[in-house]
Amino acid sequence: MRRWLLPYFGLIVLLVRRRRNDRGIVNLRFHTTLWTSDASSRRPTACSVAAARDPSRRACLDAPGYDGEPRRDVVEGSAAYAWPMTPGDQDQAVEAVSSALLALSARARQAGAAYAGPGAGPASGRAASELVRPIAFTAGLPDASLLPAAELTEALGAVLERDCEPALQYGGAQGWLGLREWLASHCRDRAQVALSADHFSLTNGSAGALANVCETFLDPGDVAGVERLSFPLSVRTIRSITPRVVSIPVDAHGIDVDALEERLTELRAGGERMRLLYVIPTFQNPTGTTLPLDRRLRLVELCREHEVLIVEDDAYGELWFDEEPPPSLFSLAGGVGVVKIGTFSKIVAPGLRAGWCQAAPPVTAALVATRCDMGTSPLVLRALEHLGRSGFLDDHIARARRVYADKCGIALRALAAHCATTCRWQAPGGGFFVWVEGDEAVDPSALAAAAREEGVSFVGGHVFSADQGVGPRVAWEPGESRSLRLAFSAVAAEEIDEGVRRLGRAIDRAMTPREPARR
Repeated sequence: MRRWLLPYFGLIVLLVRRRRNDRGIVNLRFHTTLWTSDASSRRPTACSVAAARDPSRRACLDAPGYDGEPRRDVVEGSAAYAWPMTPGDQDQAVEAVSSALLALSARARQAGAAYAGPGAGPASGRAASELVRPIAFTAGLPDASLLPAAELTEALGAVLERDCEPALQYGGAQGWLGLREWLASHCRDRAQVALSADHFSLTNGSAGALANVCETFLDPGDVAGVERLSFPLSVRTIRSITPRVVSIPVDAHGIDVDALEERLTELRAGGERMRLLYVIPTFQNPTGTTLPLDRRLRLVELCREHEVLIVEDDAYGELWFDEEPPPSLFSLAGGVGVVKIGTFSKIVAPGLRAGWCQAAPPVTAALVATRCDMGTSPLVLRALEHLGRSGFLDDHIARARRVYADKCGIALRALAAHCATTCRWQAPGGGFFVWVEGDEAVDPSALAAAAREEGVSFVGGHVFSADQGVGPRVAWEPGESRSLRLAFSAVAAEEIDEGVRRLGRAIDRAMTPREPARR
Protein backbone atom coordinates (compact mmCIF):
# COMPACT_ATOMS: atom_id res chain seq x y z
CA MET A 1 0.00 0.00 0.00
CA ARG A 2 1.44 3.33 -0.95
CA ARG A 3 2.37 5.48 2.04
CA TRP A 4 0.69 8.59 0.62
CA LEU A 5 -2.68 6.86 0.98
CA LEU A 6 -2.30 6.25 4.72
CA PRO A 7 -3.31 9.74 5.95
CA TYR A 8 -6.51 9.55 3.94
CA PHE A 9 -7.92 6.28 5.14
CA GLY A 10 -11.48 6.79 6.30
CA LEU A 11 -14.13 4.49 7.60
CA ILE A 12 -13.67 0.75 7.27
CA VAL A 13 -16.85 -0.92 6.13
CA LEU A 14 -17.80 -4.54 5.88
CA LEU A 15 -19.14 -5.94 2.65
CA VAL A 16 -21.41 -8.87 3.20
CA ARG A 17 -22.47 -11.66 0.89
CA ARG A 18 -25.32 -13.84 1.98
CA ARG A 19 -25.58 -17.41 0.77
CA ARG A 20 -28.09 -19.98 1.95
CA ASN A 21 -27.17 -23.60 2.38
CA ASP A 22 -29.52 -26.51 1.82
CA ARG A 23 -30.99 -26.03 5.32
CA GLY A 24 -31.91 -22.44 4.66
CA ILE A 25 -29.39 -21.10 7.16
CA VAL A 26 -27.66 -17.92 6.16
CA ASN A 27 -23.90 -18.12 5.67
CA LEU A 28 -22.13 -14.78 5.77
CA ARG A 29 -18.97 -13.81 3.87
CA PHE A 30 -17.37 -10.58 4.97
CA HIS A 31 -15.03 -8.60 2.75
CA THR A 32 -13.15 -5.69 4.24
CA THR A 33 -13.13 -2.63 2.02
CA LEU A 34 -12.02 0.95 2.48
CA TRP A 35 -13.45 4.40 2.17
CA THR A 36 -10.73 6.81 1.11
CA SER A 37 -10.69 10.57 0.67
CA ASP A 38 -9.40 12.72 -2.14
CA ALA A 39 -6.53 14.85 -0.83
CA SER A 40 -7.91 18.10 -2.21
CA SER A 41 -11.65 17.89 -1.63
CA ARG A 42 -11.83 15.31 1.17
CA ARG A 43 -14.89 13.93 -0.61
CA PRO A 44 -15.45 10.25 0.15
CA THR A 45 -14.87 7.43 -2.31
CA ALA A 46 -15.61 3.78 -1.66
CA CYS A 47 -14.78 0.30 -2.80
CA SER A 48 -17.29 -1.63 -4.77
CA VAL A 49 -19.81 -2.53 -2.11
CA ALA A 50 -22.74 -2.93 -4.45
CA ALA A 51 -20.77 -4.90 -7.03
CA ALA A 52 -20.12 -7.71 -4.62
CA ARG A 53 -23.83 -7.82 -3.72
CA ASP A 54 -25.12 -7.59 -7.26
CA PRO A 55 -23.15 -8.97 -10.26
CA SER A 56 -25.02 -6.59 -12.55
CA ARG A 57 -23.03 -3.78 -10.97
CA ARG A 58 -19.62 -5.25 -11.80
CA ALA A 59 -19.16 -2.37 -14.23
CA CYS A 60 -18.37 -0.26 -11.18
CA LEU A 61 -15.05 -2.06 -10.91
CA ASP A 62 -13.86 -0.31 -14.04
CA ALA A 63 -15.08 3.11 -13.02
CA PRO A 64 -12.34 5.69 -12.63
CA GLY A 65 -11.16 6.52 -9.14
CA TYR A 66 -11.49 10.04 -7.83
CA ASP A 67 -7.97 10.88 -9.00
CA GLY A 68 -8.99 10.05 -12.54
CA GLU A 69 -7.28 6.66 -12.62
CA PRO A 70 -8.57 3.23 -11.71
CA ARG A 71 -7.24 2.43 -8.25
CA ARG A 72 -7.01 -1.03 -6.81
CA ASP A 73 -6.68 -1.57 -3.09
CA VAL A 74 -5.88 -5.08 -1.96
CA VAL A 75 -7.07 -5.61 1.60
CA GLU A 76 -6.81 -9.04 3.25
CA GLY A 77 -6.69 -10.71 -0.12
CA SER A 78 -9.87 -9.07 -1.38
CA ALA A 79 -9.51 -6.96 -4.54
CA ALA A 80 -11.73 -3.94 -5.07
CA TYR A 81 -11.74 -0.76 -7.10
CA ALA A 82 -12.78 2.60 -5.71
CA TRP A 83 -15.37 4.92 -7.19
CA PRO A 84 -17.14 8.03 -5.88
CA MET A 85 -19.75 7.00 -3.29
CA THR A 86 -23.17 8.57 -3.72
CA PRO A 87 -25.75 8.78 -0.93
CA GLY A 88 -27.61 5.92 -2.57
CA ASP A 89 -24.49 3.77 -2.50
CA GLN A 90 -24.01 4.58 1.16
CA ASP A 91 -27.58 3.50 1.89
CA GLN A 92 -27.01 0.25 0.01
CA ALA A 93 -23.80 -0.41 1.90
CA VAL A 94 -25.48 0.12 5.25
CA GLU A 95 -28.43 -2.03 4.22
CA ALA A 96 -26.12 -4.80 3.02
CA VAL A 97 -24.25 -4.94 6.29
CA SER A 98 -27.35 -4.57 8.45
CA SER A 99 -29.40 -7.26 6.73
CA ALA A 100 -26.60 -9.77 7.03
CA LEU A 101 -25.72 -8.99 10.62
CA LEU A 102 -29.39 -9.22 11.58
CA ALA A 103 -29.74 -12.74 10.19
CA LEU A 104 -30.62 -14.58 13.40
CA SER A 105 -28.81 -17.66 14.60
CA ALA A 106 -30.77 -20.91 14.86
CA ARG A 107 -30.88 -20.52 18.64
CA ALA A 108 -32.25 -16.98 18.43
CA ARG A 109 -34.96 -18.03 15.96
CA GLN A 110 -35.82 -20.98 18.17
CA ALA A 111 -36.17 -18.73 21.23
CA GLY A 112 -39.02 -16.83 19.62
CA ALA A 113 -40.60 -13.52 20.52
CA ALA A 114 -38.39 -10.78 21.91
CA TYR A 115 -39.15 -8.57 24.89
CA ALA A 116 -41.14 -5.46 24.08
CA GLY A 117 -42.73 -4.77 27.40
CA PRO A 118 -42.62 -2.27 30.25
CA GLY A 119 -39.28 -0.52 30.32
CA ALA A 120 -38.45 -1.51 26.75
CA GLY A 121 -39.09 1.93 25.27
CA PRO A 122 -41.84 4.11 23.84
CA ALA A 123 -43.63 1.20 22.18
CA SER A 124 -44.74 -0.11 25.56
CA GLY A 125 -47.01 2.91 26.00
CA ARG A 126 -48.88 2.70 22.73
CA ALA A 127 -51.95 1.19 24.31
CA ALA A 128 -52.85 4.52 25.89
CA SER A 129 -55.05 7.19 24.37
CA GLU A 130 -53.26 10.36 23.39
CA LEU A 131 -56.21 12.33 24.73
CA VAL A 132 -56.35 10.75 28.19
CA ARG A 133 -53.38 10.27 30.47
CA PRO A 134 -53.19 6.49 30.72
CA ILE A 135 -53.36 4.43 33.86
CA ALA A 136 -51.11 1.47 33.17
CA PHE A 137 -51.64 -1.91 34.82
CA THR A 138 -48.93 -3.42 32.63
CA ALA A 139 -45.67 -3.59 34.53
CA GLY A 140 -44.74 -6.10 37.22
CA LEU A 141 -42.63 -3.44 38.94
CA PRO A 142 -42.24 -2.48 42.60
CA ASP A 143 -44.06 0.51 43.98
CA ALA A 144 -41.85 3.56 43.38
CA SER A 145 -42.11 4.60 47.04
CA LEU A 146 -40.47 1.32 48.02
CA LEU A 147 -37.30 1.85 45.98
CA PRO A 148 -34.70 2.39 48.74
CA ALA A 149 -32.56 5.09 47.16
CA ALA A 150 -31.29 6.62 50.40
CA GLU A 151 -30.48 3.26 51.97
CA LEU A 152 -28.68 2.08 48.85
CA THR A 153 -26.69 5.30 48.72
CA GLU A 154 -25.57 4.76 52.32
CA ALA A 155 -24.80 1.07 51.71
CA LEU A 156 -22.75 1.76 48.58
CA GLY A 157 -20.79 4.46 50.39
CA ALA A 158 -20.06 2.14 53.31
CA VAL A 159 -18.88 -0.63 50.96
CA LEU A 160 -16.62 1.69 49.00
CA GLU A 161 -15.13 3.12 52.17
CA ARG A 162 -14.53 -0.29 53.70
CA ASP A 163 -13.84 -2.62 50.74
CA CYS A 164 -13.22 -0.37 47.75
CA GLU A 165 -10.74 -2.51 45.83
CA PRO A 166 -12.46 -5.93 46.06
CA ALA A 167 -15.85 -4.31 45.48
CA LEU A 168 -14.65 -2.84 42.18
CA GLN A 169 -12.85 -5.93 40.87
CA TYR A 170 -14.29 -9.14 39.42
CA GLY A 171 -16.14 -11.14 42.03
CA GLY A 172 -16.05 -14.76 40.86
CA ALA A 173 -18.68 -16.97 39.28
CA GLN A 174 -20.47 -17.97 42.50
CA GLY A 175 -20.79 -14.43 43.85
CA TRP A 176 -19.88 -12.62 47.06
CA LEU A 177 -19.58 -15.05 49.97
CA GLY A 178 -20.98 -12.55 52.48
CA LEU A 179 -24.31 -12.23 50.65
CA ARG A 180 -24.55 -15.99 50.16
CA GLU A 181 -24.09 -16.44 53.90
CA TRP A 182 -26.80 -13.86 54.58
CA LEU A 183 -29.17 -15.60 52.15
CA ALA A 184 -28.55 -18.94 53.89
CA SER A 185 -29.50 -17.37 57.20
CA HIS A 186 -32.46 -15.44 55.74
CA CYS A 187 -33.94 -18.45 53.92
CA ARG A 188 -33.19 -21.13 56.52
CA ASP A 189 -36.45 -20.90 58.47
CA ARG A 190 -38.67 -20.94 55.41
CA ALA A 191 -36.60 -23.63 53.67
CA GLN A 192 -36.83 -26.09 56.60
CA VAL A 193 -33.53 -27.39 55.23
CA ALA A 194 -30.05 -26.82 56.65
CA LEU A 195 -28.61 -24.20 54.31
CA SER A 196 -25.09 -22.88 53.88
CA ALA A 197 -23.40 -20.45 51.51
CA ASP A 198 -22.60 -23.45 49.28
CA HIS A 199 -26.32 -23.81 48.50
CA PHE A 200 -26.33 -20.46 46.67
CA SER A 201 -24.91 -18.94 43.51
CA LEU A 202 -25.57 -15.29 42.74
CA THR A 203 -26.84 -14.31 39.31
CA ASN A 204 -27.93 -11.38 37.15
CA GLY A 205 -31.51 -11.45 38.36
CA SER A 206 -33.73 -14.52 38.25
CA ALA A 207 -33.53 -14.35 34.45
CA GLY A 208 -29.81 -15.01 34.69
CA ALA A 209 -30.49 -17.80 37.17
CA LEU A 210 -32.92 -19.56 34.81
CA ALA A 211 -30.56 -19.17 31.86
CA ASN A 212 -27.76 -20.71 33.92
CA VAL A 213 -29.94 -23.68 34.91
CA CYS A 214 -31.08 -24.30 31.32
CA GLU A 215 -27.57 -24.09 29.91
CA THR A 216 -26.34 -26.50 32.57
CA PHE A 217 -29.03 -29.17 32.47
CA LEU A 218 -30.76 -28.96 29.06
CA ASP A 219 -29.54 -30.07 25.65
CA PRO A 220 -31.13 -29.35 22.27
CA GLY A 221 -33.86 -31.91 21.72
CA ASP A 222 -34.58 -32.50 25.41
CA VAL A 223 -38.16 -32.17 26.61
CA ALA A 224 -38.90 -29.32 29.02
CA GLY A 225 -42.25 -28.65 30.70
CA VAL A 226 -43.86 -25.31 31.57
CA GLU A 227 -47.24 -24.16 32.83
CA ARG A 228 -49.60 -23.35 29.97
CA LEU A 229 -49.89 -19.81 31.30
CA SER A 230 -46.45 -18.61 32.31
CA PHE A 231 -44.03 -15.73 32.22
CA PRO A 232 -43.19 -15.44 28.49
CA LEU A 233 -39.55 -14.46 28.87
CA SER A 234 -38.87 -17.53 30.99
CA VAL A 235 -40.47 -19.73 28.36
CA ARG A 236 -38.33 -17.98 25.76
CA THR A 237 -35.17 -18.71 27.75
CA ILE A 238 -36.04 -22.41 27.89
CA ARG A 239 -37.01 -22.51 24.23
CA SER A 240 -33.66 -20.96 23.26
CA ILE A 241 -32.03 -24.21 24.41
CA THR A 242 -34.64 -26.70 23.22
CA PRO A 243 -37.68 -26.26 20.98
CA ARG A 244 -39.35 -29.25 22.65
CA VAL A 245 -41.30 -27.29 25.22
CA VAL A 246 -44.56 -28.88 26.34
CA SER A 247 -47.21 -26.97 28.25
CA ILE A 248 -49.17 -28.35 31.18
CA PRO A 249 -52.69 -27.00 31.84
CA VAL A 250 -53.37 -24.76 34.82
CA ASP A 251 -56.56 -24.13 36.78
CA ALA A 252 -57.67 -21.94 39.67
CA HIS A 253 -55.17 -23.67 41.98
CA GLY A 254 -52.12 -23.71 39.71
CA ILE A 255 -50.54 -26.41 37.60
CA ASP A 256 -52.79 -29.43 36.91
CA VAL A 257 -50.79 -32.28 38.45
CA ASP A 258 -53.08 -34.95 36.92
CA ALA A 259 -52.33 -33.56 33.46
CA LEU A 260 -48.62 -33.50 34.29
CA GLU A 261 -48.73 -37.16 35.30
CA GLU A 262 -50.44 -38.07 32.02
CA ARG A 263 -47.76 -36.27 30.02
CA LEU A 264 -44.91 -37.84 31.97
CA THR A 265 -46.45 -41.29 31.46
CA GLU A 266 -46.83 -40.67 27.72
CA LEU A 267 -43.20 -39.65 27.44
CA ARG A 268 -42.01 -42.71 29.36
CA ALA A 269 -44.10 -44.99 27.13
CA GLY A 270 -42.33 -43.47 24.15
CA GLY A 271 -38.89 -44.02 25.66
CA GLU A 272 -38.42 -40.38 26.64
CA ARG A 273 -38.53 -38.29 29.77
CA MET A 274 -39.03 -34.67 30.67
CA ARG A 275 -35.65 -33.33 31.72
CA LEU A 276 -36.84 -30.11 33.38
CA LEU A 277 -40.09 -28.60 34.66
CA TYR A 278 -40.30 -24.83 35.14
CA VAL A 279 -43.05 -23.84 37.55
CA ILE A 280 -44.11 -20.75 39.54
CA PRO A 281 -46.04 -22.31 42.44
CA THR A 282 -46.43 -19.22 44.64
CA PHE A 283 -48.34 -16.09 43.53
CA GLN A 284 -47.92 -17.24 39.97
CA ASN A 285 -47.18 -14.86 37.13
CA PRO A 286 -49.62 -14.13 35.47
CA THR A 287 -52.52 -15.81 37.31
CA GLY A 288 -51.64 -14.98 40.93
CA THR A 289 -52.54 -18.55 41.99
CA THR A 290 -50.76 -20.46 44.74
CA LEU A 291 -50.32 -24.22 44.46
CA PRO A 292 -51.85 -25.90 47.54
CA LEU A 293 -49.80 -28.20 49.75
CA ASP A 294 -51.31 -31.48 48.54
CA ARG A 295 -50.50 -30.65 44.91
CA ARG A 296 -46.99 -29.57 45.88
CA LEU A 297 -46.31 -32.88 47.58
CA ARG A 298 -47.64 -34.85 44.61
CA LEU A 299 -45.70 -32.71 42.14
CA VAL A 300 -42.44 -33.35 43.99
CA GLU A 301 -43.14 -37.08 44.16
CA LEU A 302 -44.04 -37.30 40.45
CA CYS A 303 -40.90 -35.48 39.37
CA ARG A 304 -38.75 -37.64 41.63
CA GLU A 305 -40.31 -40.78 40.14
CA HIS A 306 -39.79 -39.59 36.56
CA GLU A 307 -36.37 -38.02 37.20
CA VAL A 308 -37.45 -34.50 36.32
CA LEU A 309 -35.47 -31.53 37.60
CA ILE A 310 -37.86 -28.96 39.05
CA VAL A 311 -37.03 -25.28 38.55
CA GLU A 312 -39.06 -23.37 41.13
CA ASP A 313 -39.36 -19.66 40.36
CA ASP A 314 -40.04 -17.87 43.65
CA ALA A 315 -39.84 -14.22 42.59
CA TYR A 316 -42.91 -13.23 44.67
CA GLY A 317 -42.84 -15.80 47.47
CA GLU A 318 -41.93 -13.35 50.24
CA LEU A 319 -44.66 -10.86 49.30
CA TRP A 320 -47.61 -12.61 50.95
CA PHE A 321 -50.54 -10.63 52.34
CA ASP A 322 -52.49 -12.27 55.16
CA GLU A 323 -50.86 -15.64 55.64
CA GLU A 324 -47.61 -17.26 54.63
CA PRO A 325 -47.82 -19.64 51.63
CA PRO A 326 -47.18 -23.39 51.89
CA PRO A 327 -43.59 -24.65 52.09
CA SER A 328 -41.62 -24.35 48.87
CA LEU A 329 -41.06 -27.27 46.52
CA PHE A 330 -37.38 -27.06 47.48
CA SER A 331 -38.30 -27.56 51.15
CA LEU A 332 -40.73 -30.40 50.48
CA ALA A 333 -38.10 -32.18 48.38
CA GLY A 334 -35.52 -31.83 51.14
CA GLY A 335 -33.40 -29.72 48.81
CA VAL A 336 -32.94 -32.59 46.34
CA GLY A 337 -34.09 -32.47 42.72
CA VAL A 338 -35.19 -28.83 42.88
CA VAL A 339 -33.41 -25.62 41.91
CA LYS A 340 -35.15 -22.65 43.47
CA ILE A 341 -34.49 -19.29 41.87
CA GLY A 342 -35.04 -15.96 43.59
CA THR A 343 -34.48 -12.29 42.94
CA PHE A 344 -33.99 -8.95 44.65
CA SER A 345 -35.90 -7.30 41.78
CA LYS A 346 -39.30 -7.47 43.48
CA ILE A 347 -38.22 -6.95 47.10
CA VAL A 348 -35.56 -4.25 46.52
CA ALA A 349 -35.16 -2.95 42.95
CA PRO A 350 -35.07 -4.49 39.44
CA GLY A 351 -32.24 -2.18 38.36
CA LEU A 352 -29.81 -3.96 40.68
CA ARG A 353 -30.02 -7.07 38.47
CA ALA A 354 -29.30 -9.39 41.38
CA GLY A 355 -30.77 -12.83 41.95
CA TRP A 356 -29.76 -16.31 42.99
CA CYS A 357 -30.02 -20.05 42.52
CA GLN A 358 -30.67 -22.15 45.62
CA ALA A 359 -29.78 -25.82 45.19
CA ALA A 360 -27.89 -28.73 46.71
CA PRO A 361 -24.12 -27.97 46.75
CA PRO A 362 -23.26 -30.44 43.93
CA VAL A 363 -25.88 -28.78 41.73
CA THR A 364 -24.57 -25.34 42.67
CA ALA A 365 -21.06 -26.46 41.71
CA ALA A 366 -22.33 -27.57 38.30
CA LEU A 367 -24.12 -24.25 37.78
CA VAL A 368 -21.00 -22.29 38.68
CA ALA A 369 -18.82 -24.41 36.40
CA THR A 370 -21.13 -23.72 33.46
CA ARG A 371 -21.22 -19.94 33.75
CA CYS A 372 -19.42 -17.76 31.26
CA ASP A 373 -20.76 -14.30 32.19
CA MET A 374 -17.85 -13.28 34.46
CA GLY A 375 -20.17 -13.21 37.48
CA THR A 376 -22.25 -10.43 38.97
CA SER A 377 -21.39 -7.02 40.39
CA PRO A 378 -19.41 -7.35 43.66
CA LEU A 379 -20.29 -3.76 44.51
CA VAL A 380 -24.04 -4.37 44.27
CA LEU A 381 -23.84 -7.70 46.09
CA ARG A 382 -21.83 -6.22 48.96
CA ALA A 383 -24.30 -3.36 49.24
CA LEU A 384 -27.17 -5.86 49.46
CA GLU A 385 -25.32 -7.77 52.16
CA HIS A 386 -24.90 -4.50 54.06
CA LEU A 387 -28.66 -3.89 53.86
CA GLY A 388 -29.35 -7.45 54.98
CA ARG A 389 -26.95 -7.47 57.92
CA SER A 390 -28.30 -4.13 59.16
CA GLY A 391 -31.82 -5.57 59.40
CA PHE A 392 -33.14 -3.17 56.79
CA LEU A 393 -34.19 -5.82 54.28
CA ASP A 394 -36.39 -7.75 56.71
CA ASP A 395 -38.18 -4.55 57.73
CA HIS A 396 -38.41 -3.44 54.09
CA ILE A 397 -40.03 -6.71 53.00
CA ALA A 398 -42.56 -6.48 55.83
CA ARG A 399 -43.46 -2.95 54.74
CA ALA A 400 -43.76 -4.06 51.11
CA ARG A 401 -46.24 -6.77 52.12
CA ARG A 402 -48.49 -4.12 53.70
CA VAL A 403 -48.26 -1.79 50.69
CA TYR A 404 -49.12 -4.49 48.16
CA ALA A 405 -51.87 -5.96 50.33
CA ASP A 406 -53.52 -2.53 50.49
CA LYS A 407 -53.21 -2.02 46.74
CA CYS A 408 -54.57 -5.46 45.98
CA GLY A 409 -57.54 -4.78 48.25
CA ILE A 410 -58.29 -1.56 46.37
CA ALA A 411 -58.08 -3.38 43.03
CA LEU A 412 -60.40 -6.19 44.17
CA ARG A 413 -62.99 -3.75 45.52
CA ALA A 414 -62.83 -1.78 42.27
CA LEU A 415 -63.32 -4.93 40.20
CA ALA A 416 -66.35 -5.82 42.29
CA ALA A 417 -67.77 -2.31 41.77
CA HIS A 418 -67.05 -1.87 38.05
CA CYS A 419 -66.61 -5.30 36.43
CA ALA A 420 -68.75 -7.77 38.39
CA THR A 421 -71.25 -8.40 35.59
CA THR A 422 -68.69 -8.82 32.79
CA CYS A 423 -65.65 -10.51 34.36
CA ARG A 424 -64.49 -13.09 36.86
CA TRP A 425 -61.28 -13.16 38.88
CA GLN A 426 -59.66 -14.77 41.87
CA ALA A 427 -58.12 -12.91 44.80
CA PRO A 428 -54.38 -13.62 45.03
CA GLY A 429 -52.71 -14.29 48.37
CA GLY A 430 -49.69 -12.17 47.50
CA GLY A 431 -47.57 -10.85 44.66
CA PHE A 432 -48.31 -8.17 42.07
CA PHE A 433 -51.17 -9.44 39.89
CA VAL A 434 -54.87 -10.17 39.54
CA TRP A 435 -55.88 -12.40 36.62
CA VAL A 436 -59.14 -11.24 35.05
CA GLU A 437 -61.21 -13.25 32.55
CA GLY A 438 -63.80 -11.44 30.49
CA ASP A 439 -67.23 -12.73 29.55
CA GLU A 440 -67.47 -14.77 26.35
CA ALA A 441 -69.45 -11.90 24.83
CA VAL A 442 -66.40 -9.62 25.03
CA ASP A 443 -64.93 -8.94 21.59
CA PRO A 444 -61.11 -8.92 22.00
CA SER A 445 -60.41 -6.45 19.19
CA ALA A 446 -63.08 -4.09 20.44
CA LEU A 447 -61.68 -4.36 23.98
CA ALA A 448 -58.17 -3.42 22.82
CA ALA A 449 -59.50 -0.39 20.94
CA ALA A 450 -61.80 0.71 23.74
CA ALA A 451 -59.02 0.41 26.34
CA ARG A 452 -56.82 2.74 24.30
CA GLU A 453 -59.61 5.27 24.04
CA GLU A 454 -60.53 5.05 27.73
CA GLY A 455 -56.91 5.53 28.78
CA VAL A 456 -56.19 2.24 30.51
CA SER A 457 -53.60 -0.37 29.60
CA PHE A 458 -53.00 -3.94 30.67
CA VAL A 459 -51.33 -7.06 29.36
CA GLY A 460 -53.52 -9.32 27.26
CA GLY A 461 -53.71 -12.96 28.26
CA HIS A 462 -52.37 -14.15 24.91
CA VAL A 463 -48.93 -12.85 25.88
CA PHE A 464 -48.64 -15.50 28.59
CA SER A 465 -49.68 -18.50 26.51
CA ALA A 466 -46.79 -20.96 26.40
CA ASP A 467 -48.38 -22.41 23.26
CA GLN A 468 -47.88 -19.24 21.20
CA GLY A 469 -44.57 -20.62 19.90
CA VAL A 470 -42.16 -18.39 18.05
CA GLY A 471 -44.67 -15.94 16.61
CA PRO A 472 -44.54 -12.14 16.55
CA ARG A 473 -42.76 -10.00 19.11
CA VAL A 474 -44.31 -10.08 22.53
CA ALA A 475 -45.98 -6.67 22.73
CA TRP A 476 -47.27 -6.00 26.22
CA GLU A 477 -50.55 -4.56 25.02
CA PRO A 478 -54.19 -5.71 25.17
CA GLY A 479 -54.02 -7.79 21.98
CA GLU A 480 -56.50 -10.41 20.90
CA SER A 481 -57.59 -11.75 24.27
CA ARG A 482 -60.56 -11.71 26.63
CA SER A 483 -58.33 -12.44 29.60
CA LEU A 484 -55.82 -10.01 31.04
CA ARG A 485 -53.21 -9.57 33.74
CA LEU A 486 -53.89 -6.60 35.97
CA ALA A 487 -50.63 -5.50 37.63
CA PHE A 488 -51.50 -3.26 40.57
CA SER A 489 -48.04 -3.06 42.17
CA ALA A 490 -46.68 0.03 40.39
CA VAL A 491 -49.95 1.98 40.06
CA ALA A 492 -50.48 4.80 42.54
CA ALA A 493 -53.03 3.68 45.14
CA GLU A 494 -55.25 6.71 44.45
CA GLU A 495 -55.43 5.81 40.74
CA ILE A 496 -56.32 2.12 41.01
CA ASP A 497 -60.09 2.61 41.36
CA GLU A 498 -60.22 5.05 38.44
CA GLY A 499 -58.10 2.71 36.30
CA VAL A 500 -60.42 -0.24 36.96
CA ARG A 501 -63.43 2.03 36.32
CA ARG A 502 -61.95 2.78 32.88
CA LEU A 503 -61.35 -0.91 32.32
CA GLY A 504 -64.97 -1.64 33.20
CA ARG A 505 -66.17 0.95 30.67
CA ALA A 506 -63.88 -0.54 28.00
CA ILE A 507 -65.22 -4.04 28.66
CA ASP A 508 -68.82 -2.81 28.54
CA ARG A 509 -68.14 -1.18 25.17
CA ALA A 510 -66.57 -4.40 23.88
CA MET A 511 -69.56 -6.61 24.70
CA THR A 512 -71.28 -8.02 21.63
CA PRO A 513 -75.10 -8.16 21.70
CA ARG A 514 -76.42 -11.50 22.89
CA GLU A 515 -78.98 -13.32 20.79
CA PRO A 516 -82.32 -13.66 22.57
CA ALA A 517 -82.95 -17.09 24.01
CA ARG A 518 -85.22 -19.27 21.88
CA ARG A 519 -88.47 -20.40 23.44
